Amino acid sequence: PTVKPTAEVTAEPTVEPTAEPTVELTPELVKEDFLSKHGLKITPQGDVEIMLSDDGSDNLEAKQGNVKIETKDSNEEGYVDTVATIHINNAHRLLYEVFDRYTGTSFEGNNQTNTLELDGAKYSCSLSVQGKFVNGEYNAVMTIHHTKGYDGCVFAFGPLTSSRKSIDNSWDRTKIIMLGDYPDLLTGDCFFTATDK
Repeated sequence: PTVKPTAEVTAEPTVEPTAEPTVELTPELVKEDFLSKHGLKITPQGDVEIMLSDDGSDNLEAKQGNVKIETKDSNEEGYVDTVATIHINNAHRLLYEVFDRYTGTSFEGNNQTNTLELDGAKYSCSLSVQGKFVNGEYNAVMTIHHTKGYDGCVFAFGPLTSSRKSIDNSWDRTKIIMLGDYPDLLTGDCFFTATDK
């Protein structure tokens, strides 16, 4: 998704355990998940350096920030919340993606509610994002409300160049979105998980 200086996105988590269509995780996909298949490395949480574009060009600058991800109990029985808290200094624009590590399914697709299936068990995942720029600093809280036992949440941050913005704007977010269909969005990002693995 595109984040601009005045952007503020707020969405309440929705839970639809039977949401269709379902993305099935086969044993082959789990053995070689989306991250390893595409050679994507996880960046440890904490203080980080992220390459961003201030003007939409391909000229990137290193920005300092902090990323923290934790899984918390939910008020809904059988569910937990994986929450990413992000702060980036001197940032004017960026692109973020939140997706499933096993298939590359974007949690923005299917109206921000996706159901994944693994070994016959269904995992419902719904996304909400609150983020904004204030005085050149970006702060955001991104929450995936999901079934207990699911461990595939990935948060990615990278530059919002003109070409990447064009791809992001082309998405139909009412349908399932597979990041594997958009390899240009995987270049130059930093990827984070709750376990740093």
